[in-house]
Amino acid sequence: MNVQNPDGLIKPGMFVQGTIQATLDGDGKAINPELANKWICPMHPEVVRDQKGDCEVCGMDLVKSESMGLINTSGQKQENLLIPASAVLKTGNRAIVYVQIPGTDPTFEGREVVLGSRVGDQYIVKYGLKEGELVVRKGNFKIDSAMQIAAKPSMMNPAGGSSGRGHNHGGSMPSKQIQTMENYESTAPFQKVKSLIIDAYFISEAALVKDDFKESKTALFAMNIVLSATIPKSFDLSEKATEKWNEIRDKLISDTEHAQHWKSIDDIRSSFKGVSQSMLVLEQ
Repeated sequence: MNVQNPDGLIKPGMFVQGTIQATLDGDGKAINPELANKWICPMHPEVVRDQKGDCEVCGMDLVKSESMGLINTSGQKQENLLIPASAVLKTGNRAIVYVQIPGTDPTFEGREVVLGSRVGDQYIVKYGLKEGELVVRKGNFKIDSAMQIAAKPSMMNPAGGSSGRGHNHGGSMPSKQIQTMENYESTAPFQKVKSLIIDAYFISEAALVKDDFKESKTALFAMNIVLSATIPKSFDLSEKATEKWNEIRDKLISDTEHAQHWKSIDDIRSSFKGVSQSMLVLEQ
């Protein structure tokens, strides 16, 4: 983008944020139909002429606008499929949307899509959706969390199902199978701690969806503090339930013990997979 800076207010190294109004083709690339059959300087795109010649700024040869990809040369009008940006759950290179499937149970289905450019508050969808399909634009991360708890395909667990494998994080804990906490005798103290853990998990997941490193890290660090402070005997659970809880607790502590040292959102996502597995086991 070429920005006029006559007063020198913008200097190298400064962070500048702006909004550009542009026309996009079917692939999400910016085009300008008004530049058809024009000649442009590759170095100074503000130099536009009706005929071949040299750029008066740098002396370079002007080139046809079509050669710079600024014109839709196919001659066909292309319309883009757009969805609200809030409908997209992004993790790494994957993008998930929840699509309403009429007459089915569950009503919503997670669908991986290929996105194009972001256009204001919307994304161009290249593949994965058809015109007329309805997507969830609010509360999608709650649906995703419910899908994880139910061992259905979700953002963090594309294949669905409950993985019994442990996550070896930093070599601090060997990989082993964790039994589910089914049919255990629950108590009020245990439910209170469980509620805190689940809240921290959901907060972290919602922050990951927004690529909010600080909030997601803080939530998992808080989870680790709660887990580290628990005394299993105070829950007054049965011996079998206490044994199962200890396995889940140790696994969650292992996956979050380095939270305060995480430097990037990729560090969180790497450990979050193990946390998600443990949460599935806890809720089953």
